[in-house]
This record gives sequence, structure tokens and C-alpha cells, in this order.
Amino acid sequence: MSPLVVRYSFACTLPQGNYANYSYGDGITSTTIYYNNHCASGIYVRVHVGSSSSCWLTPTGKSSAIFNAGVTGITEGC
Repeated sequence: MSPLVVRYSFACTLPQGNYANYSYGDGITSTTIYYNNHCASGIYVRVHVGSSSSCWLTPTGKSSAIFNAGVTGITEGC
């Protein structure tokens, strides 16, 4: 059985019709969140880990960041 991959997508303000896309699969000790931001500027999202959360600015383009294990979701804005 393959691990569960969670995906989120948020609409860009500019250019309209584009999206910032996020995906992750929870690891044992950490979680890598991958993103592909097609927006004209960086997007702020809130990464929820257990009962806490942190604000993350994802610049335009593709990349990833490592967070503690136990990511429970990503929400738009901070």
C-alpha cells in the first residue's frame, strides 16, 4: 500500500486563473511539503502541525521545505 499524499491548491490573485499547489506525505520524523507556485508573487500559507501552526511564505516557482512530522493541514493566509 502506498503512503497517503495530501494535496492543496489556492487560487492566485495575479495572474487570475493560476494556482499555488502544495503536496505532502507524512514521514516518521519529518514531513516534506512540496510546492509549485504559479502566482506572480509569494503566497503566505499556515502549516498546521498537531495543535500548533506556523506561517510560511512560498515564493514563486517550485521547491520544498521540511516540517516536523504530524502535519495536519495547510490553510491559505496567515
